Amino acid sequence: MINGIVRSPGSFFDITPSGMIINKFSNDLSILDNYLSTSMADMFEGPALSLVALVNICQIDLFFIPPTIVILICVFLFFSYARPAIIQCRQKDLKNKSPIFHFYSETLNGLVQIRTYGRRKDLISKFTKLINNSTKASIAFDVVSRGFALYVFFLGGIVLMAIGMEVGI
Repeated sequence: MINGIVRSPGSFFDITPSGMIINKFSNDLSILDNYLSTSMADMFEGPALSLVALVNICQIDLFFIPPTIVILICVFLFFSYARPAIIQCRQKDLKNKSPIFHFYSETLNGLVQIRTYGRRKDLISKFTKLINNSTKASIAFDVVSRGFALYVFFLGGIVLMAIGMEVGI
C-alpha cells in the first residue's frame, strides 16, 4: 500500500480524503497484526498434520498411495480454479469496510450541519446501505471459502470410498 501511495499522482490526494487513506492503511495493518501469526501457524500445522496422517495411512496399507495422489492432484486443480473467486471475495470484503469508517468519521465531523439541515434520515439510510454492502461481501467471502473446504472434504471422501470399495475394505 505504501508503494501505491508514494507513486500516486497529486490529483489522487485532491479527490481522496486523507481519512480514507488512513483508514485503509490502518485496516491493512490490523489485518496483518491480527491474522498473520495464526495464519502462519495454520499454514505450517495443517499441511504437516495432513502429511503425517497420509504417510501413516500409506505405511499401513499401500493401496492408499494412489488415492492419496489423486486427491492431492484434484485439490491442487480445484484450488487453482477457485483461488481467483476466493481472492476477489476477500478484496471486495476489505474494500467495502473502508467506506464505513470514512462515512462515520465524516458524519462525526458534520453533526451540527446534519442536525441543522435535517439530514438524519438520509444519512441513516446511506449508512445502512454501506453496512449491508459490507455484510454481503463478508458473507460472500465466508461462503466461498467454506464452500471450497466442503468440496475438498467431499472430494476426498468420494475418492477414498471408491478406492475402499475397489480394494474391498
